Amino acid sequence: MATLPSLPLDIQHHILSYLLSPRDIASLSTQCKTLHRLCDMSTRHTYHSVKIEPSTDSLDTAFNLLMDILRRPVLGRYIRHIEVRAAPPRRVQYTEREPQREIGEGDMRLLRGAVKNAGLGELDLEGQVLNMLLQRMDYGTTYSGSFKMADKVFAPQALGALLVSVSPFLETMAMTPMATHDYTFPFSAPAPKVTYPLDYLLRSVNSNPTKQFPYLQNLRDVYIINNPDGHFEDERFYISMDLFTPISTICNLPSIESVRTDIVEEEENGLRMLQFQSSDITKIAMHHSSISSSYLVSLICSCKTLKDLAYSVGGRATNDGGYPIFNPKTVIRALLYHKSTLEILDLDVESYIYHFDPGVDEADAIEEFDTHEAVDDEGYGRNPPEGFRENKGALRDFSRLKRLSIGVGFLLYFAWGIDVTAADLGIEEGDAKHANTRVNLVTALPPNLEYLCIRGYKKGEVPARDAVIEELVEAVRAGRLKLEVVGVEEMIPNAENVDDPDGNPHLLWKPSGYDSEGYTDYEESGDEE
Repeated sequence: MATLPSLPLDIQHHILSYLLSPRDIASLSTQCKTLHRLCDMSTRHTYHSVKIEPSTDSLDTAFNLLMDILRRPVLGRYIRHIEVRAAPPRRVQYTEREPQREIGEGDMRLLRGAVKNAGLGELDLEGQVLNMLLQRMDYGTTYSGSFKMADKVFAPQALGALLVSVSPFLETMAMTPMATHDYTFPFSAPAPKVTYPLDYLLRSVNSNPTKQFPYLQNLRDVYIINNPDGHFEDERFYISMDLFTPISTICNLPSIESVRTDIVEEEENGLRMLQFQSSDITKIAMHHSSISSSYLVSLICSCKTLKDLAYSVGGRATNDGGYPIFNPKTVIRALLYHKSTLEILDLDVESYIYHFDPGVDEADAIEEFDTHEAVDDEGYGRNPPEGFRENKGALRDFSRLKRLSIGVGFLLYFAWGIDVTAADLGIEEGDAKHANTRVNLVTALPPNLEYLCIRGYKKGEVPARDAVIEELVEAVRAGRLKLEVVGVEEMIPNAENVDDPDGNPHLLWKPSGYDSEGYTDYEESGDEE
């Protein structure tokens, strides 16, 4: 029987190309000297991850890597992660000028071919894209500030687009928003049409998910960077970002699974909603952010299938000192579209829902949730999905849910359910209609739940809650319920905004790898070598 080392070299390389995990390739390289040479781990390490940001050194490094790949295309197969940091897109046209890189005719032919292979030649802007690639942001005293502003947008995007196009096994990306929503103030002149290279590349594939492009076929995870230029942002506050526009450029890529971001506050002039069930994204993580329930509902409802949702507030101050409206009833209605697919739910938002405070009358809270539904409908593009208001159900309807992390008030409200009768929950009619603290969690939890994290529960604070929680804990102890429960013996606090960031700087959340320029080091989701 033929062994891998006995096959022709080109066949060996072809087989190896199907191993996407660097750890698997590293293990294979230790089997024998022949496979060690074939795997070429040192070269793979060099090309595994590429970072592009608006600085001369970064652009030079990325350009040199691109030229290496164009001269030896097999190197592009090693790239698994690309990070592109570009300045926030502005509606400014690109102005061509003298190239700052000197390259030979052979390399120029390779660049032209790469631009065409990436589909950028169809823009009728091939010359502009080539000119962007040949800029180094080395201004001296001859270039104006407008050139600098444009280069921070266009040069990283052009390099990012070309590198994506030559990386067939790219799995993860981190990127700042690559285009702006076409918004203009009433009665103002239309914003000029500007084409950004990487945005165009992403949209081209996203709008044709069944077409076999030679790139972006394996991209599964995208982190949207929400701090593109630390010099112009205050680390004490959430940062306004049009999140829906970058999501709309990746939500139908062939292998897309997840999108993640942080410190988001809604952009007033951004895209206000995503189309109902228009996205193939199944996992969403948005941490340390401050958005309204209607904004989150639009994101949830945009997914055809949702398996994993994590949303948390806190760690920054809001720019206006207030809190966005967050209605748990509307969020539950949205989640009910995914009751047969959702496996992980992590909502750390209870500090935004004061109605769950022990001192607030329960009936009044329920009435206010009902009143705010109209506000949420308006936030959802004034046109919620058909049948949205008819969605009803409770926590136990989520048949595949395995892990749940949530505030105690939200948990009990969710367990009671929305628009369900006492009979639906197996509760005697004599019990108060909205007394969610009387619900039996032992029977109200999803059938396949394995892990429950309860936030904000303080034993002895609310006797009715104590009785419900103790009943659950006793069922676990007795073995009647196979479930790991945390947050009962020791309180896990709910995340909160930092209302006085100057007086409490230690409470401010900073991204991992935060440096003097305010950038975030993206944590790769793939295995390390």
